Amino acid sequence: MKNNKGGKNAAIFNRFRDLFPPGPRATAGGGFLLALTVGLVYWPSVKYPFIQDDWCVLNSLSRDGIWNFLSTAILSYQSKFYRPFSQLVIAVLYYLFGLNPTGYHIAALILHTVNAILVVFIARRCVGNGFSAWIVGFLYAAAASLQMDPLFWVVGMNDLCAALMFFLALLFFLRKNSPAAFAFFLLGLLSKESVIVLPLIFFIIRLFWTGGEGSWGQRFENSLRSVVWYLAAAALYIAFRFYGIRSQAGASLVDQYQIQFFGMHLITNLLYYAEWFAESVTCTDNLPIVLVILVWLVPCLAFILSGKRKQERTTFLVLGFWSIAGILPVIFLTNHPFRYYLVYSLPALLMILVSSLTLVAKWRSMGEERMKTFLAAATTLVILGSGYYLLTLDRQGFVGAESIQGSNNLLRKGALITTVRDDLLRDAPVLPEGAILIFDWMPVGSFCRDAGIQIWYHDYSLRVYSIDEVHFDSSGVSITEALSSDPTRQVRRKTYLDLQKLFIFKIEQGHFYLQSVSRYRHLMG
Repeated sequence: MKNNKGGKNAAIFNRFRDLFPPGPRATAGGGFLLALTVGLVYWPSVKYPFIQDDWCVLNSLSRDGIWNFLSTAILSYQSKFYRPFSQLVIAVLYYLFGLNPTGYHIAALILHTVNAILVVFIARRCVGNGFSAWIVGFLYAAAASLQMDPLFWVVGMNDLCAALMFFLALLFFLRKNSPAAFAFFLLGLLSKESVIVLPLIFFIIRLFWTGGEGSWGQRFENSLRSVVWYLAAAALYIAFRFYGIRSQAGASLVDQYQIQFFGMHLITNLLYYAEWFAESVTCTDNLPIVLVILVWLVPCLAFILSGKRKQERTTFLVLGFWSIAGILPVIFLTNHPFRYYLVYSLPALLMILVSSLTLVAKWRSMGEERMKTFLAAATTLVILGSGYYLLTLDRQGFVGAESIQGSNNLLRKGALITTVRDDLLRDAPVLPEGAILIFDWMPVGSFCRDAGIQIWYHDYSLRVYSIDEVHFDSSGVSITEALSSDPTRQVRRKTYLDLQKLFIFKIEQGHFYLQSVSRYRHLMG
């Protein structure tokens, strides 16, 4: 009886394991399961409206047209960001779906699934184990606390496209297809700046993994030669962008993207990303520091156990370098760390974690089948936990936590936008041309200030202010405007608003109200 039970358990395990052998049919089956996983975890995103920066992009598309939008994206090399390829993707989505957010969200989920499959292919090359590679892919797909920002807003397409090009370039480099790798690297640079770290990762891979035999000096020289075109392209890109930004009158990089190469913020940012990685595999956004340390103790222990195993230790070092390099573009930011910047390092970190668990299991003589069963069960729990995490945020709506560390808190903003838009159009279905809307307690950035309101009313003359941006005095209601975009010239002007075109709205206890201006007379003196 006991033997029959053991045989049945072995048969069940073998059926599960057979889902992940190499081969086209297995890849198709695994890809289908990955798509199901993405759908299970992120299905709430499909019902969400456009959020925050989305409204600015869509406002530009609807007002200027697709061709003008693309022309601006290509020619705006002087702007802070230069992302013409990902902007092209957004323009195509606008052509297909217009102002229906559902289509954009479905496209984002499809792209995220493709990225997760590419992570599987890369992991198979790096760790040499098909089962572990699929585990890494599923964990990457289900890392909701990191992935939710790119998947819940349209401008997240910048990161999704950049990650796609990042992974394609890396995969073709591992396959020694340099022309394809270089082409995808260039497209990645035109999607988002984060891809610029790829030449460093390529160099380390070539130096330690594919550089062949010989002295360190010879291997270093050969590795440098293999990435010289990538380094040249990256240098030209940096020079092009730096010249473009500096040549703009009054341009300044000193804002939320301020960069400092030395300071305590480097350690603070590293600790943030270490915590956020731990939270991505524990399905939370507020993990106690003790549990963060426990998560990181596993790879530390595995590195010690690797001892004289040169191949395993080299793998840890290469993946560790990739993990650090992936966040180099943002590690120097003084006050702008966000979770989703970690998506370029996430595959390497997950490979380190899965390989570490496997090595520890060997040390404890757990056995291969037991270890695979444990990994499969743990991954299933992560998938279910991530789905529950997002579902909880979705149910909280805009009465939930006002901020999540390292997140744009898009689910809360999305719920807030839905309430504001529906109630606004109900209470004020028609607004006069040039109307001015003032919101009393309302993060107007949630719909990109004027941009969202102008789209809702099909009127580009409407203006939006937050209550803390206006001033009440005996002469009426005024705003203070800067007359120059140059930060060195602080020339400002007070402008009084037309009370006949002024509308004040207030959110209180979950309800949205149109207020009478007379209620604010006491502030006018």
